Amino acid sequence: MNYRDAVTLRAEFLGALLQDRADYVPNAELLDFALHQELGPMVYFHWHDLLPEDCVGIFRKSYMASAAMDMKFSAAYTEIKNILDSEKVAYAPLKGMGLIRQNIYANGALRLHCDIDLLLKNQDDCCSAWTLLQEKGWKSSGNIEKYHHLPPLYRGNVMLEIHHLLPGVRDGELTESLWKNDLIPQHGSCEYLLPAELHWAVLLSHVAINHDWEHGAKFLTDAGMLLKYPGFNQEKCFDFCHKIGINNPENLLLAFPEIFGGSAKPDGFADLRVHALEAAIPFEALLMTHGYPFSLRWWRKRLEGFRPSWLRQKYNIPDAPAGKMLKFMWLDYRKKISKGFKFIFAKKTADERIKNSDNARKQLGISVQNEVLRHI
Repeated sequence: MNYRDAVTLRAEFLGALLQDRADYVPNAELLDFALHQELGPMVYFHWHDLLPEDCVGIFRKSYMASAAMDMKFSAAYTEIKNILDSEKVAYAPLKGMGLIRQNIYANGALRLHCDIDLLLKNQDDCCSAWTLLQEKGWKSSGNIEKYHHLPPLYRGNVMLEIHHLLPGVRDGELTESLWKNDLIPQHGSCEYLLPAELHWAVLLSHVAINHDWEHGAKFLTDAGMLLKYPGFNQEKCFDFCHKIGINNPENLLLAFPEIFGGSAKPDGFADLRVHALEAAIPFEALLMTHGYPFSLRWWRKRLEGFRPSWLRQKYNIPDAPAGKMLKFMWLDYRKKISKGFKFIFAKKTADERIKNSDNARKQLGISVQNEVLRHI
């Protein structure tokens, strides 16, 4: 099966899932794709009676694990909320927790989230909250600071990232303007929510600018759910995209009529479709062939992923004892080495991914730098 055939099947699958179609029966390959894209809980919620007997248990476990994780993260969010409310610090949940607080999904188990992301008004507020939360028992990894958020904080197995800029956005004045004019205050607390239209733009910025379409199917599912949100204003949403630096967001809808509806013919967006649904080389494998393999810079970049501090953040195990760390190191290193041997000489395939990435950016009219490719 070629890339384009795989994309069509995946897009039809996501469209059927969003429409809760009882007549749709996904094949085994699509079910594997759903699990890989962290859509297992949603598949089980909508289609538990339609799933084949030999895999229904896997999807049930996926749903139950996501429900347990949601309870843990919701309890942590309540704790954070109480701390920030007591100090009169304004905050807005982003991404997974934001979607759950907005009731975009029927319940929190349907949108798997591996951390809590909060947007604060400015960097000074972030630093104050970061210090305050450490005084209340949250621990800092002390590194992995990025341009838009401080180093992560941990409590148990919950990771918290405090942002002073929106993902993919380097414009502090834009963030300040959004706080002043667009974010929605919640009664009786310092919590704000992003309007659904802004959240759509932020999620697109996050997946397309920050992560070069890693877990693109999860974003497309979020985008479809937000578009169904009562009162969603598409024109307002596209205006937010323009401010962020995504000048042709309407092309995403034209590229995926199976997901978003409409009668468009998506043939002109083949590269965007392939890229968004990861039908070509996975992003993590691109790292193995980028630049000049086996050069000093290449070795330095490749070995960065073996740092214990990075593994602690990647797997959300800040306090793991030595035995547990050795287990995760073995699993992670084995995976890295296996994929390294698989892709290290796949230069032609990697070049195709880079071409698809560039064309996808052009088709969406993205005028700002791709953060992930900037660092590899």
